[in-house]
Amino acid sequence: SSKIANKNDYFFDVQNYSGSHIILKGILNENSILLAALLASYYSSISNSENVAVDYTEVKNVKRVPGTKGSFVTYSKHKTVYVTPDYQKIKKLTK
Repeated sequence: SSKIANKNDYFFDVQNYSGSHIILKGILNENSILLAALLASYYSSISNSENVAVDYTEVKNVKRVPGTKGSFVTYSKHKTVYVTPDYQKIKKLTK
């Protein structure tokens, strides 16, 4: 994530579960937050759940955890949005 993102982009991650980190480049608004959160929840280990907590923050607030395998990170100054993974909503928002 840090190789493609600049410090003012936004980082989205499902809270307390494994999944894809989503980088949002561009304007942060209600639709972009919803789309990024839906993508993070859809590509997570709890994609069949409802009301999934997705945290987001600016990339500058994300730090990789040294000495760990994979892409374990910590972050601060985040907000949380709750979404239900839905492929049809993702398709509609990406048209």
